[in-house]
Amino acid sequence: MFQAMLDPVGGSLGLSALVACIPLVTFFIMLLGVKAKAHISAVVALCAALVVAIVGFQMPGLLALLSATQGAAFGAFPIVYIILMAVWFYEVTVVSGRSEDLRKFFDQVGGGDIRIQAMMIAFCFGGLLEALAGFGAPIAVTATMILALGVKPKKAALTVLLANTAPVAYGAVATPITTAGNMVASITGSGAATAQHVAAIVGYQAPLFAVFVPFLIVVILDGKQGAKDCVIPAFVVGICFAVTQWACSNFFAYVQEDLQACEGKRNVVRASAFERLTVRRVSPDEMHVNPDDEFAKPEVGPNDRIINEYAHEIPRFMQDMIPVFPEPIMVYKIKPEGYLILNGHHRWAAAVKTGLGKVRVAILNPPK
Repeated sequence: MFQAMLDPVGGSLGLSALVACIPLVTFFIMLLGVKAKAHISAVVALCAALVVAIVGFQMPGLLALLSATQGAAFGAFPIVYIILMAVWFYEVTVVSGRSEDLRKFFDQVGGGDIRIQAMMIAFCFGGLLEALAGFGAPIAVTATMILALGVKPKKAALTVLLANTAPVAYGAVATPITTAGNMVASITGSGAATAQHVAAIVGYQAPLFAVFVPFLIVVILDGKQGAKDCVIPAFVVGICFAVTQWACSNFFAYVQEDLQACEGKRNVVRASAFERLTVRRVSPDEMHVNPDDEFAKPEVGPNDRIINEYAHEIPRFMQDMIPVFPEPIMVYKIKPEGYLILNGHHRWAAAVKTGLGKVRVAILNPPK
């Protein structure tokens, strides 16, 4: 069985890393130096990657070819599919005239200041596109919009590339984080918990950079004058984005889950605004299984493998001083005092199994 080594080239980690960069360097040489078309450059880079894998990393030829085909399949679904749907959706807004309404909105909110408009388009709207599509789509779309404002091409390109650094970790519905979890799952069998763990860690790191990105954008666009005139709105936007990114990645679903189908019991009561804005810690004994969930249905029932996976992760979360289950369990408030589980039955079962005293819950209100 083939097992990849970290230092296969001369027993050196640094040299191995440089050799691993050959396919990427080949792609840019073909694209920028030779001026070849993108698909031709990609094919040449793929050939270089196969040579590096077989010769440099001693990977069996058949496995190298299988890896290439798997990468092509993953590139088609979901990456290309997500991009095509995002571009299609954007074209629908253009044809329907809604894109012009969007431009007018940015103009009104920005007060006619091109620097503020460009910051909002590249950072705010670009972040939305990154979350929905990713993979270069937000850069292509927002660069076109910023060019329409009269920003020079080089500044526009640098602006959108810089703006994309803050949301990219959770791009395309958090595909990078989910993929990382799935890769680990093939080894440890704990993909879901690992993805949540990675999302929480990234949620502590990425916001630190996000705070300063809008300010750097206005500096790129207008130098010292931009920094002087736009410092307050730039940091307001950056701080709001950073706080929201941190909160969502650590206290809510890092990828949004469908909760509309959870109807719950008839004795659900509405929670106060304060209760809905806070994530609290409650005893598993206060939480009740949703009878409408598959967890409670005899033909489906609990999945012991998932419960054991979460139970196995609990000591590691506590050892690393990370909140147990970075994503809180979603619940309704019910009478008599207690909570009806909407999402997170297996996490609750793992907490009960391990005797965990408190778990974090987010209280939602039922739809009207």
